[in-house]
Amino acid sequence: MCIKKIIRRMCLRKMIGPVLVIAISVLAFVLLPFDNTFNPVSLGSIWDCSSNYSEKIITTKVDSLYYTGYSVSHTFNKTFGYYYAIDDNRCFFVLIPVSHTPTTSLTDYRLSGKVVHKSQVESYSPMIKNLASDLNWNIAGLYTYSPDYVICSNEYHPLFFLGTAIILLSGIIASLIMIILLLLYFIVPERYNFCPGATIAEKQYALNHIATGKSENILFDDAKIILTDSYLFFDNSHRVFFFPITYIIWAYRMGAPNRNIFKRDTPKFSLILTLKSGKTVTFQGLSGDSSHEFLSVLHSLHSGIILGYTDEKSASAKQLIQQSKH
Repeated sequence: MCIKKIIRRMCLRKMIGPVLVIAISVLAFVLLPFDNTFNPVSLGSIWDCSSNYSEKIITTKVDSLYYTGYSVSHTFNKTFGYYYAIDDNRCFFVLIPVSHTPTTSLTDYRLSGKVVHKSQVESYSPMIKNLASDLNWNIAGLYTYSPDYVICSNEYHPLFFLGTAIILLSGIIASLIMIILLLLYFIVPERYNFCPGATIAEKQYALNHIATGKSENILFDDAKIILTDSYLFFDNSHRVFFFPITYIIWAYRMGAPNRNIFKRDTPKFSLILTLKSGKTVTFQGLSGDSSHEFLSVLHSLHSGIILGYTDEKSASAKQLIQQSKH
């Protein structure tokens, strides 16, 4: 059993998650329109808007906008009103946020929104039909009079993309930190906290002791937990523990409640070990027989270990921890 190899294999397995997070985050930055959202295309005039800017976020200043009298409600009950800009033989419609009592006209309005084909705006056709009826116009004529695109502010979500970017960047940074730490543990296994509270020298000694090939008689083996004459070893593919039995001061087990009331499972127990450093290590998912056997074997190897939980034993364990630190 080479602990260094086990730690390195664990590090490689745990790198898969951070690498996937980084890959997915980078892909999201590539596919989602972050650049256009944070850097909208600036147009000199609303009349410069054309099919060249379809599905793009634009920003421009409009001299005058007039309310059509029609509004629509969107997410979170936010209301957007249809306004139009008029010039000679053109009438450009926009959908912008409004209050409960929309202003009939706006001047020098800074407009930001997504350029959407009018066939893709569900509320556009009913609005045009009602507006044509109000003005006693021909619907086809009004369609011809207006461009094929609508500038929709309701399709512009800078705060949403800002929040998404922060989450993605946080995930990338956290994943990079995790990868760096795992690489460090891969190169120098002694840096990995497989023995809570132990110094680097103590970890190095423990690793070298096993690496020399000294025979260790396995007294307890429950797949994840191995107990030998001198050491305890735990490996569940996500965490590795390895320390001398003499490090253990107090050990007891606790039953885990069955959370599924419709299924009667075999009761599971957790083993709680307190080390001389004061650190606590918990092993979960053992059967009642396995947990009982573990404590029995542990006590036979080191009778000085406190077994079982009571307030008196907790106080005794604290005293031993204090004594070991002096």
